[in-house]
Amino acid sequence: MAAGNFGFAGIVTEKLTEENYENWKECLKSYFKAQGLWDVVTGKEAKPEDEDETSPKYENWMRKNAMALHAIQVSCGADIMSKLRGHESAMFEWQLLAEKSYLPVAEGKYYQVPREVTSEITEYWTLYKAVEQGDWNTARDFIRNKPDSVRAKITFNGDRALHIAVMAEQINILKNLIKIMLPQDLELQNEMGYTAFSIAAINGFQEMADKMLNKNPELVKVKDYRGQIPIVVASLYSSKEMVRYLYKKTPHEMLSPENPDRSGATLLNCLINDEIFGKFIFFPI
Repeated sequence: MAAGNFGFAGIVTEKLTEENYENWKECLKSYFKAQGLWDVVTGKEAKPEDEDETSPKYENWMRKNAMALHAIQVSCGADIMSKLRGHESAMFEWQLLAEKSYLPVAEGKYYQVPREVTSEITEYWTLYKAVEQGDWNTARDFIRNKPDSVRAKITFNGDRALHIAVMAEQINILKNLIKIMLPQDLELQNEMGYTAFSIAAINGFQEMADKMLNKNPELVKVKDYRGQIPIVVASLYSSKEMVRYLYKKTPHEMLSPENPDRSGATLLNCLINDEIFGKFIFFPI
């Protein structure tokens, strides 16, 4: 399966650790410059506070900030991501990581994690690694012994096994997980407010999205922590083919100008910026 514009492995060569910060920083810096996001990350292009939220200038800045924020977050390990959640500024997170305030503690150093959190997460380590590595036999045996683990939080970021399957691009694991999950299980969100379906939408993983949508068609309506539905999230990250796909699956009344949540307005602005409005998408009037 081909990864989308924001494939998790396509931004940096390896996720951030305490030892690789300098290499990680240079990889991301090059990525930001190539994508036209560097000025937002450094603060040179500041948030247009004096602009109306519906203005193209404001929407364009929000889109760039979201793209940079996502790149930072998916380039970090789950332990760092769990500490970054709640911040909505790419510049703030970039500066925070530069100070190394949130880096993992090196082996041998003391760092106190709440006991209940540690035991809860380490309990699912075997399942996490099995899903990440595509080992369905081990994952299946673990779930048989602990049936509720299929919907349990297995990382500090609150990811479920299905989230990990998407992030690791393990399509066969995903298919098998979907078979044993209830439709409503697919709507479970991590601590950043993302369903596994939203992560697939961001990365352009259409085959995965299709499998999940067949199980639960309501996934196109589930909003993330910013109140955005999947097609809007996909458009913010320029996942053009995913937007095309989701436009056919999303109820058009959700994109109507009369809808007070501004999903249609945000989507329209992204499509115009990407120069694809009118080519395959026409808004309902």
